[in-house]
Amino acid sequence: MDWGYVFDRNHDGKVDYLAYLDGANLVVPDDWTGDLPSQSSTFTKETFEELIIPNIKLLFWHLADDNSDGNHDGAAVSTRNVESGWIDGWIAARDTDFDGNYDSCKYFQGRFRTDVGQCEGTPSSYRAPNKELSGLVKVPPNKGFYFQFINEAAEKCHLSGESFYRGER
Repeated sequence: MDWGYVFDRNHDGKVDYLAYLDGANLVVPDDWTGDLPSQSSTFTKETFEELIIPNIKLLFWHLADDNSDGNHDGAAVSTRNVESGWIDGWIAARDTDFDGNYDSCKYFQGRFRTDVGQCEGTPSSYRAPNKELSGLVKVPPNKGFYFQFINEAAEKCHLSGESFYRGER
């Protein structure tokens, strides 16, 4: 099944943040150095128990509508090592001036804290060098679909700002 989390961060009754399940993925351990076995290879029982099972994580891709116009202007998507197939980083892209065109993209090795670099490509399709995206076909995804679809459903269900989980303040 497909599922995700939706948030109404400004409590106006419209979803402005989406975290959508990419699925269970093999994620490079934080302290790992060296090569990892390719996902297409055959694993021994020991490799499976000691390396594969502990490093399977549920991952999500993220979209944000930071200016409440009904379109995403921020995206974060995990990246996959082309050779091994393991998740080893992230792309984070934004439309910083909210003009409808993404103008900033960085990639991160590991979690959002190391080896920051500029993405390759154009504002209509960014990528990280030697990486594949996991969960989305391109960054940024096409405008107009995600938040409009979800917010139309929320409206039909008569949801308001009070209908969404607020979390602790």
